[in-house]
Amino acid sequence: MGAAGLLKKGNTADTAVKEDYKLELSNYQWATLRAGVKALIDKGTIKDTAWLDKIGNKTLTTSELAWLTFAVK
Repeated sequence: MGAAGLLKKGNTADTAVKEDYKLELSNYQWATLRAGVKALIDKGTIKDTAWLDKIGNKTLTTSELAWLTFAVK
């Protein structure tokens, strides 16, 4: 079975991929992440405050965090 077959709707591989995007952090980790992103905004390193909204709503995904980490490196 090719990669396309693994990602068909309802397949457990598809579910695993979706759950991988879910960022599950402790309250302390969310607070630390928020403080770090706020510091980046305050310094002008990033300008989009939507990052704080995603952190506050706990909807930031692993891929977004990876991108942000890479972009401000």
